Amino acid sequence: MRNCWRNAGAAAVSMRLGWHGPTETVITACAAGAHSIGHAARLVASGRCDVALGGSAEAGMTPVGIAAFTIIASRELRRYG
Repeated sequence: MRNCWRNAGAAAVSMRLGWHGPTETVITACAAGAHSIGHAARLVASGRCDVALGGSAEAGMTPVGIAAFTIIASRELRRYG
């Protein structure tokens, strides 16, 4: 279900804390934290929100992802010994 409803984590935090307003998820790989904080700042600056929470966490550790990083690491180890 995580891949179908990408803002499930943000929505769960919002509902748990009783917050109202936009609930959005920024998915831009490594830069997601910086992008989400910038977006939160723009929401407050524009007056759309009084307060905004921005940040990131990602742990997309799938068998394919782990294999890819393993291959990259072994190639780098061979290159630099």
